This record gives sequence, C-alpha cells and structure tokens, in this order.
Amino acid sequence: MFEKRKERFTVKSTESFRGGDLSVLVDGQTGVQYLAFVGMGCSSIIPLLDRDGKPLVEPGPAGED
Repeated sequence: MFEKRKERFTVKSTESFRGGDLSVLVDGQTGVQYLAFVGMGCSSIIPLLDRDGKPLVEPGPAGED
C-alpha cells in the first residue's frame, strides 16, 4: 500500500562545532555536497564550493553527467 521513498539527502559526516553540529550532506539526485549547521537557535545550509567557485559534486551515479 505504501511505498518507501529513498531519502534525497544523505549525511556524509557530522561533528560538533561551537555549540552546534556541522554536517556534510550529499544530494542523492545531483551529487552536490552541502555544509549544514544546526545549533544555538539557528540553522543554515550552503553548497560546498571548489577553488573555482563551482559546487563540489560527489563522484558516483548521482554526480555523473
């Protein structure tokens, strides 16, 4: 009756940082990596960029052209 959906984002790594948690998330559809911060009454998420300003893309099926 109900079909289990695959989660779009996976957590690549997590660590504590200044009263909150920093996590690297990977978008399962695009392969783009994001840095997420949650804590101290706020949260934010931003794409990780390489030195040329392009998003970091996880190698593998989601990141292939």
